[in-house]
Amino acid sequence: MPESKSRKSAAAASALDIGILLSAPGVEGVDPGDASGTLPIDAPTKGLVVKVPRWPAFPSVPGVEHTVNIYIVGSAVSVARRAYSIVDDAAEFLIPVAALALPNRPSFEIIYIVRTPNPTTSPPRRLTFKVAEPPTVLKEPVFPDASLNGYIICRKNKPSDPESLFIWEGIRIFIPFDTRFQENDVVTLVWQGWATLNIAPPALTVPASFTVTVTAADIRDRNSLRIVIQPFVSWIKPMTANHSASATYTLLRSGVAIFKSRTGVVKLDRKIPGESGFCENSSWMK
Repeated sequence: MPESKSRKSAAAASALDIGILLSAPGVEGVDPGDASGTLPIDAPTKGLVVKVPRWPAFPSVPGVEHTVNIYIVGSAVSVARRAYSIVDDAAEFLIPVAALALPNRPSFEIIYIVRTPNPTTSPPRRLTFKVAEPPTVLKEPVFPDASLNGYIICRKNKPSDPESLFIWEGIRIFIPFDTRFQENDVVTLVWQGWATLNIAPPALTVPASFTVTVTAADIRDRNSLRIVIQPFVSWIKPMTANHSASATYTLLRSGVAIFKSRTGVVKLDRKIPGESGFCENSSWMK
């Protein structure tokens, strides 16, 4: 064989050894022409389905199996895996990715790797969660230290509760457990003080945000989530007597707002009994 022909054959063999050429992944419900890859609105709760086009070296004889792994770019752990043989041959393969496996950020990229057994990586596909106003379906926050009439005053309404707080120590808020909660969901609560008893303007504080993350134990034990409003000077002291505060929370999954709560209202009265001043520490207690 002439030397030049031999070199060309060797070069061709080396090119084949590099691996098969892959197309970028698609996702059900995502417009192929959308560069940002806007996901369906229910992706944070239902997950997504990755579309993998048939690769050129798909198994053509019995007993050969190729595996496909889906990855979030930046993570070494695959979020889904499937194996294919000659009996699975098709123009496209659909691989589901669970909602819990999606990253906690607004935008990310996915790739897939085919092992033949040599690995070949696809080009990335950018995906973005769609932002929309979440439905108001969650129960309102609970104020465990409030009286039956909805007031928090200088004295403890429930002194027998070892975890109860004086108003200057902070205001406890419980977020009722909901079966829609999932591990690693983030709850963001917004608190604001008002110069009326019914949270009507004018406002006495700017909105303040407090966050808590849902844990596996919370899901297992159906725990209420707990937040304490503090420090006193910033978020409670502006309210004196005949004032109120509102609290609402939003459930975020993968960085996207999924559900909102109804508004909780608590009335605040820091007037010291029998005096003209307002409590802000324990010095008034005799």
